[in-house]
Amino acid sequence: MIYLCLIAMQSQGEGLGSWLRSLPQVTNVTCNYVSNENCVLIDVRQIHEDPRTFVQDPTHLPILGAVRDDIITIGTNLQSRLNLSSYYLEGYTINSRDSILSNLKTGQELYSMARRNEEERREAKTMLNQLEADPCTLTNQNALQEIRMLKRLTENNMLGDNHSTFDRYGTGTWSIHPQSLFLAIESGMEPRLTEDAKTLAHGFAEINKVGGATETNMASPEWNQLVMVNREREVLRIIANDHLSGDITNHYSLIIFGGAHDFAKSVRNWNATNSFKFSLITVTPKSYQ
Repeated sequence: MIYLCLIAMQSQGEGLGSWLRSLPQVTNVTCNYVSNENCVLIDVRQIHEDPRTFVQDPTHLPILGAVRDDIITIGTNLQSRLNLSSYYLEGYTINSRDSILSNLKTGQELYSMARRNEEERREAKTMLNQLEADPCTLTNQNALQEIRMLKRLTENNMLGDNHSTFDRYGTGTWSIHPQSLFLAIESGMEPRLTEDAKTLAHGFAEINKVGGATETNMASPEWNQLVMVNREREVLRIIANDHLSGDITNHYSLIIFGGAHDFAKSVRNWNATNSFKFSLITVTPKSYQ
């Protein structure tokens, strides 16, 4: 018992879990500390679905909007408490960097317009009309679906309160991470490159060969290895390298990933074979379903 207490006290994450549990926007916190940690990794779980779902059934919007708001509040509280200047988000690779940064800039502009007044909300809608007519988006049906759904939000005066509710599945030329990018808008934190492009592309390419993201495939060991475990390993490698290179000097790192990812096992496997050690705190937002 004394040994366990000493291990806990040696983690700089000790006490952070209790503080996170006290936030009204949090429903569950799981802490996995190691005594010789080099980084406390804080994983906040998000929801993301295919944007075409929202066109067919907009009842999903309140759930995603509520989770997004929880994540923004959790993230900005962590930023203030831990002096965070950046965070990691799912799907951010070297290949998607230009798209994500463009989305972030566009989202900031739309969000700013929509929050100020009705006249500027109409300007935001005009911008979306122009995006929809852009020839580069017309070649991609997923991108068009996302733009049209965002238009519906502005038409229903929802953009100012609910932001965007789209996720990027790697194919859209114009798309927005719902929870992740709006945390950047609210907090000013910098999104960081998070995933290995080849690992991400290979995993989904292999799964697409056998029918894609069906319920059967998502329950298979192959899906778990290709789409979950391999990617999680690369995320840990990237974060560790950022710390080891001195690019990140904060002892804490925040990541926002879909709740289907369980980093606990990946962190245990990583710690068993690498000198750079992670403690892990997993946070489930209150609105997460």
